[in-house]
Amino acid sequence: MSGSNPSSAWQLRLPVTPPASQGALRAVAAAVAAGCAAWSAMLLDAPGWLAAALPVAGAGVAWAHARRNRPVPVGGVRASADPAAWSVLLESGWREARLVGCRRGPFWLALAFRLDDAGAGSALPRQAGVTVWQPGLSAAAWRRLCILGQRAAMARAHARAA
Repeated sequence: MSGSNPSSAWQLRLPVTPPASQGALRAVAAAVAAGCAAWSAMLLDAPGWLAAALPVAGAGVAWAHARRNRPVPVGGVRASADPAAWSVLLESGWREARLVGCRRGPFWLALAFRLDDAGAGSALPRQAGVTVWQPGLSAAAWRRLCILGQRAAMARAHARAA
């Protein structure tokens, strides 16, 4: 979608920045989970080596999962009422995307995309996800993004039903 601009009347361009505390929250969650595993092993009268090995094994699994499922860095989103006409800004530039999921929370909107121009043998990612936080947008931009997300989700549901 580098040069084209379909349905420009319903487009909304917005920057996307991940929260700064995202890495710290993941580390705290992993530490709490490791502590729970060690505490459970201790309460079950497991040997001391098992109580020490459980958190280490859990950390290894979490590390392997994080390496395998690296998020695609998204720098911006172009929204449209048509679920097939959305775009995401990646390091390589704007890429056409299809909105495949839209979940709204109290202060965020989680959007899931399938990137259209990633072929079967391509090294480019096929999926991208982004969370847009309400405090990062003006009230009008937040309302419009929520409306566009819901319209796109409804259009996708109608297309699936047909």
